[in-house]
Amino acid sequence: MTEDRPKRGEEREEQAVAWLVRLNSGEAGADDWRALEDWLAADPANLAAYERVEMLWADLGDEAEDLRRSLDAADPGPTVVPLVRPQRPAPRAPALRWAAAAALAIVAGGAGLFAYVHGRPTDYRTAPGQIQHIALADGSRIDLNGASRLAVGFDRAARRVKMDDAEASFDVTKDPSRPFLISAGAQRIRVVGTAFDVIHHGGELVVTVRRGVVEVARSGEGGQVSDVARVPAGFQLVRRAGEAGTVIRAVDPDEAFAWREGRLIYHDRSLAAVVGDLNRAFPVPIEVQGPARDLRFSGVLVLDDETAVIRRLQAFLPVDAHRSQDEIVLNSRP
Repeated sequence: MTEDRPKRGEEREEQAVAWLVRLNSGEAGADDWRALEDWLAADPANLAAYERVEMLWADLGDEAEDLRRSLDAADPGPTVVPLVRPQRPAPRAPALRWAAAAALAIVAGGAGLFAYVHGRPTDYRTAPGQIQHIALADGSRIDLNGASRLAVGFDRAARRVKMDDAEASFDVTKDPSRPFLISAGAQRIRVVGTAFDVIHHGGELVVTVRRGVVEVARSGEGGQVSDVARVPAGFQLVRRAGEAGTVIRAVDPDEAFAWREGRLIYHDRSLAAVVGDLNRAFPVPIEVQGPARDLRFSGVLVLDDETAVIRRLQAFLPVDAHRSQDEIVLNSRP
Protein backbone atom coordinates (compact mmCIF):
# COMPACT_ATOMS: atom_id res chain seq x y z
CA MET A 1 0.00 0.00 0.00
CA THR A 2 2.72 2.41 1.01
CA GLU A 3 4.67 1.50 -2.15
CA ASP A 4 1.77 2.79 -4.24
CA ARG A 5 1.79 6.24 -2.65
CA PRO A 6 4.92 7.52 -4.41
CA LYS A 7 3.54 6.16 -7.68
CA ARG A 8 0.22 7.93 -7.14
CA GLY A 9 2.12 11.09 -6.29
CA GLU A 10 4.12 10.87 -9.50
CA GLU A 11 0.95 10.27 -11.53
CA ARG A 12 -0.66 13.28 -9.86
CA GLU A 13 2.30 15.47 -10.74
CA GLU A 14 2.24 14.23 -14.33
CA GLN A 15 -1.43 15.16 -14.46
CA ALA A 16 -0.58 18.61 -13.11
CA VAL A 17 2.03 19.08 -15.83
CA ALA A 18 -0.51 17.91 -18.43
CA TRP A 19 -2.98 20.53 -17.16
CA LEU A 20 -0.28 23.18 -17.39
CA VAL A 21 0.40 22.20 -21.01
CA ARG A 22 -3.29 22.09 -21.94
CA LEU A 23 -4.15 25.46 -20.49
CA ASN A 24 -1.26 27.13 -22.30
CA SER A 25 -1.68 25.39 -25.64
CA GLY A 26 -3.87 28.15 -27.10
CA GLU A 27 -6.68 25.60 -27.55
CA ALA A 28 -8.10 25.58 -24.02
CA GLY A 29 -11.61 26.90 -23.54
CA ALA A 30 -14.01 27.57 -20.71
CA ASP A 31 -14.77 23.85 -20.33
CA ASP A 32 -11.08 23.13 -19.74
CA TRP A 33 -10.88 25.73 -16.98
CA ARG A 34 -13.98 24.31 -15.31
CA ALA A 35 -12.56 20.80 -15.59
CA LEU A 36 -9.33 21.97 -13.97
CA GLU A 37 -11.26 23.52 -11.10
CA ASP A 38 -13.12 20.22 -10.64
CA TRP A 39 -9.82 18.29 -10.62
CA LEU A 40 -8.30 20.67 -8.08
CA ALA A 41 -11.37 20.47 -5.85
CA ALA A 42 -11.53 16.67 -6.00
CA ASP A 43 -8.47 16.17 -3.78
CA PRO A 44 -6.28 18.64 -1.82
CA ALA A 45 -3.27 16.67 -3.09
CA ASN A 46 -4.19 17.68 -6.65
CA LEU A 47 -3.99 21.35 -5.75
CA ALA A 48 -0.68 20.80 -3.94
CA ALA A 49 0.76 19.00 -6.98
CA TYR A 50 -0.41 21.73 -9.37
CA GLU A 51 1.07 24.47 -7.19
CA ARG A 52 4.40 22.57 -6.99
CA VAL A 53 4.56 22.36 -10.77
CA GLU A 54 3.71 26.06 -11.08
CA MET A 55 6.40 27.01 -8.58
CA LEU A 56 9.02 24.85 -10.25
CA TRP A 57 8.11 26.31 -13.61
CA ALA A 58 8.43 29.79 -12.18
CA ASP A 59 11.77 28.84 -10.63
CA LEU A 60 13.16 28.01 -14.06
CA GLY A 61 13.70 31.75 -14.41
CA ASP A 62 16.48 32.53 -16.87
CA GLU A 63 16.56 28.91 -18.04
CA ALA A 64 12.99 29.26 -19.26
CA GLU A 65 13.83 32.49 -21.04
CA ASP A 66 16.85 30.85 -22.71
CA LEU A 67 14.66 27.96 -23.79
CA ARG A 68 12.08 30.35 -25.21
CA ARG A 69 14.76 32.25 -27.16
CA SER A 70 16.22 29.07 -28.61
CA LEU A 71 12.80 27.89 -29.71
CA ASP A 72 11.93 31.30 -31.18
CA ALA A 73 15.18 31.24 -33.16
CA ALA A 74 14.52 27.80 -34.58
CA ASP A 75 12.76 27.19 -37.88
CA PRO A 76 8.97 27.19 -37.47
CA GLY A 77 7.45 23.77 -37.11
CA PRO A 78 6.07 21.44 -34.50
CA THR A 79 8.12 21.03 -31.35
CA VAL A 80 7.63 17.62 -29.75
CA VAL A 81 9.01 16.95 -26.30
CA PRO A 82 7.88 13.66 -24.78
CA LEU A 83 6.47 14.02 -21.27
CA VAL A 84 8.13 10.88 -19.88
CA ARG A 85 10.49 10.46 -17.01
CA PRO A 86 14.03 9.10 -17.45
CA GLN A 87 14.39 5.33 -17.04
CA ARG A 88 16.86 5.76 -14.20
CA PRO A 89 15.15 6.84 -10.96
CA ALA A 90 15.84 10.48 -10.18
CA PRO A 91 15.16 12.64 -7.16
CA ARG A 92 11.62 13.95 -7.22
CA ALA A 93 12.27 17.68 -7.47
CA PRO A 94 14.74 17.39 -10.41
CA ALA A 95 12.28 15.14 -12.24
CA LEU A 96 9.52 17.68 -11.74
CA ARG A 97 11.91 20.42 -12.81
CA TRP A 98 12.59 18.54 -16.06
CA ALA A 99 8.87 17.99 -16.62
CA ALA A 100 8.17 21.68 -16.10
CA ALA A 101 10.86 22.54 -18.66
CA ALA A 102 9.30 20.06 -21.08
CA ALA A 103 5.91 21.66 -20.56
CA LEU A 104 7.40 25.05 -21.30
CA ALA A 105 8.93 23.71 -24.52
CA ILE A 106 5.60 22.29 -25.66
CA VAL A 107 3.74 25.56 -25.17
CA ALA A 108 6.62 27.85 -26.12
CA GLY A 109 4.62 30.34 -28.12
CA GLY A 110 6.47 33.17 -26.42
CA ALA A 111 6.79 34.93 -23.08
CA GLY A 112 3.08 35.74 -23.04
CA LEU A 113 2.12 32.11 -22.48
CA PHE A 114 4.68 31.70 -19.71
CA ALA A 115 3.28 34.80 -18.02
CA TYR A 116 -0.28 33.59 -18.55
CA VAL A 117 0.05 30.76 -16.03
CA HIS A 118 1.32 32.95 -13.23
CA GLY A 119 -0.75 36.06 -13.82
CA ARG A 120 2.37 38.05 -14.66
CA PRO A 121 1.49 40.81 -17.12
CA THR A 122 3.00 40.73 -20.59
CA ASP A 123 3.63 44.13 -22.18
CA TYR A 124 2.69 44.86 -25.78
CA ARG A 125 3.83 48.07 -27.44
CA THR A 126 3.49 49.34 -31.01
CA ALA A 127 5.25 52.10 -32.95
CA PRO A 128 3.27 54.69 -34.93
CA GLY A 129 1.88 53.06 -38.05
CA GLN A 130 2.24 49.54 -36.63
CA ILE A 131 -0.77 47.32 -35.88
CA GLN A 132 -0.19 44.24 -33.74
CA HIS A 133 -2.54 41.25 -33.70
CA ILE A 134 -2.46 39.48 -30.33
CA ALA A 135 -3.95 36.00 -29.84
CA LEU A 136 -4.48 35.24 -26.17
CA ALA A 137 -4.35 31.78 -24.64
CA ASP A 138 -8.09 31.78 -23.84
CA GLY A 139 -9.00 32.31 -27.51
CA SER A 140 -9.60 36.07 -27.17
CA ARG A 141 -8.01 38.44 -29.69
CA ILE A 142 -6.69 41.98 -29.44
CA ASP A 143 -5.81 44.27 -32.34
CA LEU A 144 -3.47 46.96 -30.99
CA ASN A 145 -3.31 50.22 -32.94
CA GLY A 146 -0.11 52.18 -33.54
CA ALA A 147 1.64 54.18 -30.80
CA SER A 148 -0.15 52.11 -28.16
CA ARG A 149 0.80 50.16 -25.08
CA LEU A 150 -1.04 47.69 -22.90
CA ALA A 151 -0.30 44.78 -20.57
CA VAL A 152 -2.12 41.44 -20.31
CA GLY A 153 -2.08 39.13 -17.30
CA PHE A 154 -4.34 36.13 -16.64
CA ASP A 155 -5.03 34.39 -13.35
CA ARG A 156 -7.62 31.92 -12.12
CA ALA A 157 -10.07 34.63 -11.10
CA ALA A 158 -9.97 36.96 -14.12
CA ARG A 159 -8.40 37.95 -17.42
CA ARG A 160 -6.79 41.37 -16.90
CA VAL A 161 -5.61 44.13 -19.23
CA LYS A 162 -4.04 47.45 -18.29
CA MET A 163 -4.23 50.14 -20.98
CA ASP A 164 -1.88 53.10 -21.05
CA ASP A 165 -2.15 55.57 -23.93
CA ALA A 166 -3.63 53.18 -26.46
CA GLU A 167 -6.33 52.17 -28.89
CA ALA A 168 -7.28 48.53 -29.22
CA SER A 169 -10.15 46.41 -30.42
CA PHE A 170 -11.09 43.33 -28.41
CA ASP A 171 -12.91 40.13 -29.38
CA VAL A 172 -13.32 38.34 -26.05
CA THR A 173 -14.09 34.65 -25.72
CA LYS A 174 -17.07 34.14 -23.44
CA ASP A 175 -16.22 32.75 -19.99
CA PRO A 176 -18.65 33.75 -17.20
CA SER A 177 -16.39 32.21 -14.55
CA ARG A 178 -13.43 34.45 -15.47
CA PRO A 179 -14.41 38.00 -16.47
CA PHE A 180 -12.26 40.08 -18.80
CA LEU A 181 -11.22 43.27 -16.94
CA ILE A 182 -9.57 46.33 -18.46
CA SER A 183 -8.19 49.21 -16.41
CA ALA A 184 -7.66 52.50 -18.25
CA GLY A 185 -6.59 55.21 -15.83
CA ALA A 186 -9.43 55.62 -13.33
CA GLN A 187 -11.87 53.69 -15.52
CA ARG A 188 -12.58 49.99 -15.31
CA ILE A 189 -14.14 47.97 -18.13
CA ARG A 190 -15.71 44.57 -17.45
CA VAL A 191 -16.97 42.05 -19.99
CA VAL A 192 -17.66 38.34 -20.12
CA GLY A 193 -17.57 37.83 -23.88
CA THR A 194 -18.05 40.54 -26.49
CA ALA A 195 -16.43 42.63 -29.24
CA PHE A 196 -15.61 46.30 -28.68
CA ASP A 197 -13.08 49.07 -29.35
CA VAL A 198 -11.38 51.20 -26.68
CA ILE A 199 -9.49 54.48 -27.00
CA HIS A 200 -7.67 55.78 -23.93
CA HIS A 201 -5.85 59.01 -24.70
CA GLY A 202 -5.30 62.38 -23.02
CA GLY A 203 -7.65 61.62 -20.13
CA GLU A 204 -10.47 60.58 -22.48
CA LEU A 205 -11.99 57.12 -22.68
CA VAL A 206 -14.08 56.06 -25.69
CA VAL A 207 -15.68 52.60 -25.72
CA THR A 208 -17.61 51.43 -28.80
CA VAL A 209 -19.48 48.12 -28.63
CA ARG A 210 -19.98 45.91 -31.68
CA ARG A 211 -21.33 42.78 -29.94
CA GLY A 212 -22.62 42.04 -26.45
CA VAL A 213 -22.66 44.41 -23.48
CA VAL A 214 -19.72 46.24 -21.90
CA GLU A 215 -19.75 47.53 -18.31
CA VAL A 216 -17.73 50.69 -17.60
CA ALA A 217 -17.19 52.05 -14.10
CA ARG A 218 -15.02 54.59 -12.34
CA SER A 219 -12.66 53.00 -9.87
CA GLY A 220 -11.62 54.82 -6.69
CA GLU A 221 -9.45 54.17 -3.67
CA GLY A 222 -9.62 50.71 -2.18
CA GLY A 223 -11.11 49.28 -5.36
CA GLN A 224 -14.43 51.04 -4.89
CA VAL A 225 -16.41 51.53 -8.11
CA SER A 226 -18.97 54.19 -9.03
CA ASP A 227 -20.88 55.52 -12.03
CA VAL A 228 -21.42 52.08 -13.49
CA ALA A 229 -22.70 52.25 -17.08
CA ARG A 230 -23.73 49.33 -19.28
CA VAL A 231 -23.11 49.93 -22.97
CA PRO A 232 -24.96 47.65 -25.44
CA ALA A 233 -24.05 46.83 -29.02
CA GLY A 234 -24.40 49.78 -31.38
CA PHE A 235 -23.59 52.38 -28.71
CA GLN A 236 -20.53 54.36 -27.69
CA LEU A 237 -19.50 55.66 -24.26
CA VAL A 238 -17.32 58.76 -23.81
CA ARG A 239 -15.83 59.87 -20.49
CA ARG A 240 -13.24 62.54 -19.79
CA ALA A 241 -10.98 62.87 -16.76
CA GLY A 242 -12.13 65.56 -14.37
CA GLU A 243 -15.69 65.54 -15.72
CA ALA A 244 -18.49 63.80 -13.88
CA GLY A 245 -20.73 63.30 -16.90
CA THR A 246 -20.95 60.30 -19.20
CA VAL A 247 -22.02 60.44 -22.83
CA ILE A 248 -23.65 57.32 -24.31
CA ARG A 249 -24.81 57.62 -27.91
CA ALA A 250 -25.94 55.40 -30.76
CA VAL A 251 -23.26 54.90 -33.42
CA ASP A 252 -22.31 52.66 -36.29
CA PRO A 253 -19.73 50.46 -34.53
CA ASP A 254 -18.04 49.56 -37.81
CA GLU A 255 -16.81 53.15 -38.05
CA ALA A 256 -14.87 52.77 -34.79
CA PHE A 257 -13.19 49.63 -36.16
CA ALA A 258 -12.32 51.20 -39.53
CA TRP A 259 -8.73 51.98 -38.47
CA ARG A 260 -7.96 48.27 -38.82
CA GLU A 261 -8.71 48.64 -42.55
CA GLY A 262 -6.68 51.81 -43.01
CA ARG A 263 -9.52 54.34 -42.75
CA LEU A 264 -10.71 56.92 -40.20
CA ILE A 265 -14.35 58.04 -40.23
CA TYR A 266 -15.50 61.24 -38.51
CA HIS A 267 -18.73 63.06 -37.80
CA ASP A 268 -18.15 66.58 -36.49
CA ARG A 269 -14.93 65.81 -34.63
CA SER A 270 -12.39 68.42 -33.56
CA LEU A 271 -9.19 68.68 -35.57
CA ALA A 272 -7.28 68.06 -32.34
CA ALA A 273 -9.02 64.66 -32.01
CA VAL A 274 -8.34 63.84 -35.66
CA VAL A 275 -4.66 64.66 -35.27
CA GLY A 276 -4.49 62.44 -32.18
CA ASP A 277 -5.67 59.52 -34.31
CA LEU A 278 -3.28 60.36 -37.15
CA ASN A 279 -0.35 60.28 -34.76
CA ARG A 280 -1.07 56.57 -34.21
CA ALA A 281 -1.01 55.96 -37.95
CA PHE A 282 2.10 57.81 -39.17
CA PRO A 283 5.73 58.08 -38.04
CA VAL A 284 6.13 61.88 -38.37
CA PRO A 285 4.25 63.51 -35.45
CA ILE A 286 1.58 66.11 -36.24
CA GLU A 287 0.82 69.05 -33.95
CA VAL A 288 -2.18 71.35 -34.26
CA GLN A 289 -1.88 74.77 -32.64
CA GLY A 290 -4.12 77.61 -31.52
CA PRO A 291 -7.71 78.04 -32.76
CA ALA A 292 -7.15 75.33 -35.38
CA ARG A 293 -7.54 72.74 -32.62
CA ASP A 294 -11.27 73.47 -32.40
CA LEU A 295 -12.04 73.27 -36.13
CA ARG A 296 -14.62 70.57 -36.87
CA PHE A 297 -14.15 67.83 -39.44
CA SER A 298 -16.54 65.33 -40.99
CA GLY A 299 -15.44 62.84 -43.60
CA VAL A 300 -13.33 59.77 -44.34
CA LEU A 301 -9.54 59.81 -44.29
CA VAL A 302 -7.74 57.00 -46.11
CA LEU A 303 -4.45 56.30 -44.33
CA ASP A 304 -2.38 55.62 -47.44
CA ASP A 305 0.25 58.37 -47.13
CA GLU A 306 0.83 61.03 -44.47
CA THR A 307 1.53 63.85 -46.93
CA ALA A 308 -1.61 63.01 -48.89
CA VAL A 309 -3.72 62.96 -45.72
CA ILE A 310 -2.45 66.41 -44.72
CA ARG A 311 -3.32 67.74 -48.20
CA ARG A 312 -6.86 66.37 -47.83
CA LEU A 313 -7.27 68.08 -44.48
CA GLN A 314 -6.09 71.36 -46.00
CA ALA A 315 -8.66 70.95 -48.78
CA PHE A 316 -11.50 70.58 -46.27
CA LEU A 317 -10.36 72.94 -43.50
CA PRO A 318 -8.78 76.42 -43.43
CA VAL A 319 -5.37 75.27 -42.16
CA ASP A 320 -1.78 75.62 -43.29
CA ALA A 321 0.80 72.89 -42.78
CA HIS A 322 4.42 73.67 -41.92
CA ARG A 323 6.71 70.67 -42.41
CA SER A 324 10.12 69.92 -41.00
CA GLN A 325 12.10 66.71 -40.67
CA ASP A 326 10.82 66.20 -37.14
CA GLU A 327 7.14 67.20 -37.28
CA ILE A 328 4.19 68.71 -39.15
CA VAL A 329 2.51 71.72 -37.54
CA LEU A 330 -1.04 72.76 -38.46
CA ASN A 331 -2.21 76.34 -37.89
CA SER A 332 -5.31 78.28 -38.88
CA ARG A 333 -5.02 79.85 -42.31
CA PRO A 334 -4.78 83.68 -42.18
